[in-house]
Amino acid sequence: MSSSKKCTRCNNGKNVDHLATKCQKLLHLEYTKRHNEVAKRVHSVLGRQIGLPKEKIDAHKIESEVHGKYGWIAYDKTVKTQKTKEYNRPDIILADRRRNTITIVEIGITNQDNLVDTEKFKKQKYEDLIEDLKARQFNQHTKIRVIPYVMTWEGIVTKEHSKYRRDLGISDRMEAHIQRVVIQETHKIVMRDMKPKEDYDSVEDPQAQTGWMPAWMAPVTSGNGPAWIPQPVSA
Repeated sequence: MSSSKKCTRCNNGKNVDHLATKCQKLLHLEYTKRHNEVAKRVHSVLGRQIGLPKEKIDAHKIESEVHGKYGWIAYDKTVKTQKTKEYNRPDIILADRRRNTITIVEIGITNQDNLVDTEKFKKQKYEDLIEDLKARQFNQHTKIRVIPYVMTWEGIVTKEHSKYRRDLGISDRMEAHIQRVVIQETHKIVMRDMKPKEDYDSVEDPQAQTGWMPAWMAPVTSGNGPAWIPQPVSA
């Protein structure tokens, strides 16, 4: 394989799929930025469902935890558990008192070869965490669910994706907007390959292992139960 066919950053075989989703040197910067652009839009849609004010996407800022009239939403937070879990840091957790639901949202941008498997993995990765949460004296009617939001770097989705995004309340217009953003961000990533080689080593993640958790997720240490349990809100 000639040098022109190798990635200038990691020296692996170079093609569009590699530059768009597979280069480890791009993982912590470019891929994370694209992921966060999608998360910003999903977060905005979900925030309105719990009474947060509507605002323009460009003005929307993701905060670690925001409370609205009908619940709260958390982003990229580690959930403490009594036993060590391999996966305990979801992209988004939405607590909706009106619907009496806890929704875990996992976002993924991948390629066509891995699309189906990535979506299944995102759907299943928090099963152990859900079982842990169900055992913490939640209201027996509280529904805890995981919804994956996955597409390829070209904006291609699975048949199941349509149901998932409707469950999240993402409209056709917002879906098209997100797909456009993914394509635009991918274009920027690929075009950067035309520039001289730079150092894309991983950066320190300041939020890793923060040990954060909402009060209601804390291990029960007294007979009073969790500090907060989502309840339906009277009209």
